[in-house]
Amino acid sequence: MSGVEEVDERVSLDFLKHKMAKFAKERDWDHFHTPRNLLLALVGEVGEVSEIFQCKGEVPKGLPD
Repeated sequence: MSGVEEVDERVSLDFLKHKMAKFAKERDWDHFHTPRNLLLALVGEVGEVSEIFQCKGEVPKGLPD
C-alpha cells in the first residue's frame, strides 16, 4: 500500500459521528466540545490550511501536491 488507507465506501456519516462521540466520551472530553470551543478549533485549522495556500500560490485542480 502507498501509505494511504483504503476507505470502505459503506462507512456512513452516522457511523463516524457515533465513533467520534464514543472516543470523546471515553476521554471525558464532552465538556470541551462546546460550540464556541469547536468553532475556535475549526478556525485555527482553517487558518493553517490557508497558510499553505498562501505560500504555494495557485495549485492545479485536484490538489496533487
